[in-house]
Amino acid sequence: EYSLPKEMASFAPVIVEQDQLDQEQADFVHEILEVAAPPTQQDEVIVRNILRYLQILKIAGRHVDNRADYVFHLRPDLYWHDDLRLPGLVVPVLGIPRRLTGMMTASWGGGKAPNDRFALLSRGAVDDYFFRIHRFKEFLLSGLGFSAENFLGFAMSRHKIRPVIRATASRVRVGGKIAQERFRPTRMGRTR
Repeated sequence: EYSLPKEMASFAPVIVEQDQLDQEQADFVHEILEVAAPPTQQDEVIVRNILRYLQILKIAGRHVDNRADYVFHLRPDLYWHDDLRLPGLVVPVLGIPRRLTGMMTASWGGGKAPNDRFALLSRGAVDDYFFRIHRFKEFLLSGLGFSAENFLGFAMSRHKIRPVIRATASRVRVGGKIAQERFRPTRMGRTR
């Protein structure tokens, strides 16, 4: 059972069908595949799935209240192993929020790019996070290694990225199977 804040009383979910996403993106997918020149059918599937996710992010971004100081985004397919704690977000003595700039992400993932499972965003980082699909072609042409995490780092490069959220969460696959994860520390360098 959940207790939702009164501000969410008017919340209405937006349902988007995969066929609708595919139709809206048909031309863009072909354009991206020409740039990416994926060598295998598996790479084409990965590109299509990433583009679907980025389109869903864009739709979600349209529903973010522009008065929000912070926005927390998480993938809907996560199983949480720990309580979610946001280090450094509240001044301990006063109990008031600190000024957050940029993005806080998971402190694990093992790579040099930010983990893309969930993020706490400052108001100034919201558009670059949710509307990053507009920079996908630019990212592919950049020559950086192709991954969702590298693309997130590329899209958020104007912002401070802090991999400090220690709570762990595994992906839940179709059929309910929880993916085996390795929660290695992120090895990101300093950003902004």
